[in-house]
Amino acid sequence: MFNLLFTNFLDLQRHEQASFSEQRQAYLHKLHADGMGIRHLRGLAGLLIAIDELLALRESDTFEIPLEYIVQKTSEWDSMTRQQRCDMRVEVNFHCRFLGASKRWLTYLGRLDHRYYPEDNIISKIFPRGYFRVRHLVSPMYMERLAYLEAQEQQGVPSVTLRRIAQYQLTAIELLDLPSTSLVTMSEIQNAAAIWRDVEDPSKRKKSGTDNSYRTFIHVTTNWLSHMGLLAQPEEHDFPEKDKIMSYLNWLVESKGYSAQTHRSRLSILRHLMNYLQGSSLLLADIQSTDIDSYLKERHYNGCNRRTIAGLVSVLRCFFRYAADRQWVKDDLWKTLSAPRLYTMEQLPSYLHWDDVKVILTESTRNPTIQGIRNHAILSLLAMYGLRSSEITELRLKDIDWRNSVIHLRRAKGCRPQVMPLIDEVAQPLLRYILEARPKYPKQEFVFLTTRAPFHGICTSTVYQVASRSLEGRQLNIRHHGPHSYRHSCATRLVNEGHSLKEVADVLGHVKIDTTAIYAKVNFSRLREVSDMDWKEVLEL
Repeated sequence: MFNLLFTNFLDLQRHEQASFSEQRQAYLHKLHADGMGIRHLRGLAGLLIAIDELLALRESDTFEIPLEYIVQKTSEWDSMTRQQRCDMRVEVNFHCRFLGASKRWLTYLGRLDHRYYPEDNIISKIFPRGYFRVRHLVSPMYMERLAYLEAQEQQGVPSVTLRRIAQYQLTAIELLDLPSTSLVTMSEIQNAAAIWRDVEDPSKRKKSGTDNSYRTFIHVTTNWLSHMGLLAQPEEHDFPEKDKIMSYLNWLVESKGYSAQTHRSRLSILRHLMNYLQGSSLLLADIQSTDIDSYLKERHYNGCNRRTIAGLVSVLRCFFRYAADRQWVKDDLWKTLSAPRLYTMEQLPSYLHWDDVKVILTESTRNPTIQGIRNHAILSLLAMYGLRSSEITELRLKDIDWRNSVIHLRRAKGCRPQVMPLIDEVAQPLLRYILEARPKYPKQEFVFLTTRAPFHGICTSTVYQVASRSLEGRQLNIRHHGPHSYRHSCATRLVNEGHSLKEVADVLGHVKIDTTAIYAKVNFSRLREVSDMDWKEVLEL
């Protein structure tokens, strides 16, 4: 092959005496058979000798050449060549030429770093172009970036999104000076995002002033750092008597078994109270019942109704009883708190007429999209079983027993298990969603998943949005436009069809029959029987 390329004796002798002579001839012959011209082969032959010398390749060695070492030698060759060549007509991009030729030559020899091949890591898989592939493989925090990308791929994130995440990882490393010894705060991420938003880089086709770049940088960087445990958690705002409040809340969780949600809600209530007392120049030890009354009046004037005020009083009474046991406040303070009077079943449930529910369910079947199929299944569960939002989000694939036509539920209150018959009105939408719309590959046990990757179980706010949007634009005389309207509608339908309150309570998952008794007020068939009575005989008694 060398005789075909070189007519000069010195050039021919140089190429024949250099290392890897037989391998280079076979490699060049292969390229010539694939269609490469003589001129390009002659230039490549000289480049292969330079590669062998710079990388210090020896025929007796068999170990892989790290990509970092190749990139380092590529920079040295690029700098050296630019200093020696003054002809402006020659190829400018020496760097890419040497790097590309090195990768192909080492691949032929079987000496290239195994990380470069797509089957060995996800970075090589998502970057088909060699230059960008090498750049991401040799950049800092390789293992940290690789682990996060693999985790995202397992959740169903497509390659185009993974490629964007990988690019933002390198930008975050540069702007945040990663890896750092300390945790990264949200303010530092936001400042870096602002720099990235305003920078202009024509070589990267990056324009300044795009808010989307700002938001994407924060989103990707926050999730990545959180995955590595390098994101500093936001500090809770200090408020008066914080140590005592946290002691009480921890006691609720550890000793009383209260949930984390209760912990958060009571923390919000008590923090608001402590800030109010601080604004009134009051200490916890000096507080009087009149001060609590003033606080409750203020909450009422700011929009809290009687039921909300009653809930606040219940929370405060429990806290002041705990505080009295530890002598933080007066012993009898919790006894003096009085809640507004609440009348049992003073209002009718906010429900939809069943004809309206059937119209909504029929209309939801006409949306053939993935989101539409999923939402129809959710609405069917809300309307037919009267489930709560959390009961839908916690529903798992194993909870549906198709063979025996039953569905296993976890009730939100008390976490009590319950088995319900799987009726066709629910089974068909669920089956259609699982077969046609639910993502197949993510390893998720929940029935309802997000429609966009990364796929995970939906949250209660998603169920609320599905229910709320299904009620938009309709002339409905209801107070609430959420999932509980469907729950009330389910109970009202069952009562009006003649089912007993005990049966309705079983469907809704009520422990006490008194909770279900309010639906007796909407039993219109019984009310009509009362109105049709002959009241004359009763009045004459």
